[in-house]
Parts: sequence; structure tokens; C-alpha cells
Amino acid sequence: SQLLESVLIRQQGRETVCVSTQVGCKVGCVFCASGKGKFGRNLSAGEIVEQVAWIEADLGKKVTNIVFMGMGEPLDNFEATMKALKILQADWGFAFGSRRITVSTSGVTPRILEFVKRNEGRVRLSVSLHSSDEAKRTELVPINKRYSLRELVQTLGDIRKSLKRHITFEYTLIRGVNDSKEEAEGVAKIAKPLDAKVNLIPYNPIEEADFQTPSPEAVEAFQKILESRKVSV
Repeated sequence: SQLLESVLIRQQGRETVCVSTQVGCKVGCVFCASGKGKFGRNLSAGEIVEQVAWIEADLGKKVTNIVFMGMGEPLDNFEATMKALKILQADWGFAFGSRRITVSTSGVTPRILEFVKRNEGRVRLSVSLHSSDEAKRTELVPINKRYSLRELVQTLGDIRKSLKRHITFEYTLIRGVNDSKEEAEGVAKIAKPLDAKVNLIPYNPIEEADFQTPSPEAVEAFQKILESRKVSV
């Protein structure tokens, strides 16, 4: 049998369900637990939606937000993700406001444009950045070999210009790997022209990888550089 993960995050008066779109993941980000196992299969739209239904039933009430940030790359399981989004937003379905749903991607660039167009840009988009340097990002996020950072940033620029949509970058800070002053300056250079928000996530250690969490001082220093460049962080 194959297991998938769904998580309920309770904070600041919000109940957020984090759903998976695949069992395992093909992207293989080196610091991520989901990428360490073998890829199992895509989930159906029903299986994605069922995660929300199951948690709501267990909780005895409606949750407030949904993030597609569990196992898998949502844009690699594109049609099922789109169908699940439709069911979650439909009046006959779960009637979630589109601003309460966020889909995260490691940067499947050709699909990003299609995703934003088909959603008319309503569902929030979050992009896993993890490095502002092309070679370093390829090390951390192997999909960068296929869809380069330059191409990704260009596409996000087009989306920002034509559809006036907000973009969030997820950035996992790993001690001595991507938490330098140079990286912070590089992230600011990418985020500022896009008017993107940067969500800094101190690395959460896993057994399968040798990385460490940066010190609170290092996280703060990184944050301060971004703030000094007028980036929302």
C-alpha cells in the first residue's frame, strides 16, 4: 500500500489543510523528504479533494485555507490539480474563495503560464526559489536543469505584467548552503522587480540529508537585507 500525507496547520486563527498531489515526487529537491523516496503515482482529483473532506470531517468544521504544498509537484499532475481546484472553488463543491487557495510549484515553467491563464490568475501561486544562483539552484532543485531560473523569472515577469498577479517565493534557508549575504542580495534582485513576497523557511532537518538549520541570527540577517531592499518578507 502507498501512503500519502495531508497536514492540518493551525495558526493565527486559521485552519489550513496542506494537500498532496502525488505519492512521492519526481522533482527530487535534495533537502526534501518527499523527493527521497521513489515516485509512486499521480493522485486523482477526487483523492486530492478527499484530503480536505477527510480533515474537515475529523475536525467537525470547515477549514479556512488550502495549500497545495504536500507531497508531489502539483503542476506535474496538471489536469488533476486543475480539476481539484475547480471542485474546491465551485458553489456545488466546497465553495472556497480562490484567494484562500495557494498552489506551490518548484518551477515547471511552461505549465505556470497555462495554470495562471486557466485560473484567470485567481488562485495564489507560490514558487520554490531556494537559491538566486543558477548553478546552486540546479544542485538544490534539479528541475532547474530543464527549466532554468532565468527562464522562470522571465515567465513570472510576463505574468506580473500581463495579469497583474501577486507572486510569492518560498525560500528554504539551509546553513552554509544558501543563507549568505550574496544570496540575500540575489533574491532581492529577483523579487523586487516582480514585487514578489518572500517567505523564508528555516530548514527542518530530515534523516536522509546532511543539511542543518541556520542560526536565528543568520535568518534575521537574511531577512534584514531583503527588507532593506524594500522586499516584503
